[in-house]
Amino acid sequence: MTSRIGLKAFLKQSFYEVLGVSEDADAEELKKAYHQKALEHHPDKNLEDANANARFTRVKEAFRGELSSLGGWVTI
Repeated sequence: MTSRIGLKAFLKQSFYEVLGVSEDADAEELKKAYHQKALEHHPDKNLEDANANARFTRVKEAFRGELSSLGGWVTI
């Protein structure tokens, strides 16, 4: 698991930073990164973290936003 940054800083990150991918990532790279980050930040896996739901929601937004910028969706 990566070290956690503050919630405000996390929410200010670009979608690419949230997912931990480069700006030229393709749909498959985004999908893989999404699955890793979703598991890392899922509220059920982070019961002690009051901000887990906000982080998890940001990961979902990042994934959806980047896929839409690529002009499509993939099955997750």
